[in-house]
Amino acid sequence: AEWHPGRAYPVLLALSDPMFPPERLAARLAEYADRHGYVIAAPRWGSQFGKADYDYTGRFHPAATVVLRDVLRRVRCDPDRVFLFGYGGGADFALDLGLAHPD
Repeated sequence: AEWHPGRAYPVLLALSDPMFPPERLAARLAEYADRHGYVIAAPRWGSQFGKADYDYTGRFHPAATVVLRDVLRRVRCDPDRVFLFGYGGGADFALDLGLAHPD
C-alpha cells in the first residue's frame, strides 16, 4: 500500500514470546502490513535477563500501552483501529491486554 500523509492508518500491536525477538516478529508481519496499510508496533515486554512468562497480573501492560501511545503520537494512526497479535507467550499477553483495555 502507498503511504498517504493525510490518512490515519490502523495499528497492529504485535506481542512476541519473550524468547522470540520482537524485531523478527515485526519482520514476519511486514509484508502483510505493507499490503494492507498497517503500522506495526512490536514492544519488547519480557525480562531483560531472559524468559519472563506472562503471569496475568497486569505488570507487563505498561510495556505495550506506552509503546502504543508513542506510536499514536508519532505516526498518524487511527486509535479506533488498534489490533493485537500474539505469538507464543505474547498470545496470552495479547488476549489479557485486549480484555483489560477494550477501549
